[in-house]
Amino acid sequence: MPPRFAGELGVEFVATRGMHGCVWIFPRPEWERVLEKLRTDSLVDSRTLTLQRFFLGAASECALDPQGRLSLPPVLREHAGLGKEILIIGACNRLEVWSRERWDLYNAALTDARLEELGRDAGL
Repeated sequence: MPPRFAGELGVEFVATRGMHGCVWIFPRPEWERVLEKLRTDSLVDSRTLTLQRFFLGAASECALDPQGRLSLPPVLREHAGLGKEILIIGACNRLEVWSRERWDLYNAALTDARLEELGRDAGL
């Protein structure tokens, strides 16, 4: 990790399961925004309950050790299949931690046509 990583991420951050088999790491202020989006007054809204269980059920407050290393709990390491070779990807409001193998498989499935379609849909 670059030395400035800790300063950009902040002192307090939260790691949780991410989509497509990675780990998402949010600075505390971004995590609070995620929590706000997951709040609901309904106790029976199954869509929100599913998202709450997925993201909140494995969420863990994390900190860097004095050497700037991050230790993720076993449930998150298992979710992402993390082994010796990992990648940390910046993704707007969060970092994503991927196993090299999963990252390569994810990217291999992308085509220029699909990226073009997604870009058009996003207004890029």
